[in-house]
Amino acid sequence: MSGLTDSRLFVPRLSAQASAELSQLQTIVSQVVLSSARDNRRGPFCLPQGKLDSGSLYRLLQSKDAPPHPAAKFIWETRAPPRVQFFIWLMVHGRVQCRTNLFRKKIVDSPICKVYRLSDDTGEHTAFQCPFAEVFWEKLGIQSITNNDCIFDLSCPDHFPKKHFTTLLLASMEMSEIQLCSEKSSTHTDRSSC
Repeated sequence: MSGLTDSRLFVPRLSAQASAELSQLQTIVSQVVLSSARDNRRGPFCLPQGKLDSGSLYRLLQSKDAPPHPAAKFIWETRAPPRVQFFIWLMVHGRVQCRTNLFRKKIVDSPICKVYRLSDDTGEHTAFQCPFAEVFWEKLGIQSITNNDCIFDLSCPDHFPKKHFTTLLLASMEMSEIQLCSEKSSTHTDRSSC
């Protein structure tokens, strides 16, 4: 008998509840039949075209008694594409893969911004505080932004249509991040923070 298949060598690390859940999951997976047909997404959180209804999912995850996150309405009620909304949601919660988060996970050796080397590369730094981002916002004619919290309080400049300002703002935040990542990758071989 091979040592790798000898069950006596393995120590069970799952709790009784986790073992029961694993068993249930294995039962569900064993009932799945794969085919070469096009996948159809079905479920309680799917819109008619098979797209994810993230708003319903978010409301389900919210505690009944907890107040909604201050950014929720600002982000989820725009006409920005879902990937932009999700990116901004992650940024507001400090979950974008910036160098600070990667450093915390021991993936990179320093949290410092690779382009300007002025401060730690956080989501706020990349989107608002990096010199590149500051110029980006200035070119759009949007007042100086210092962090995530104040973007929800920005007033619409006269040269933007008020109806689409929040959507434009969210898309601009993602574009700022994409452009800075392009700049980082063209000047450095380390693309770990993009």
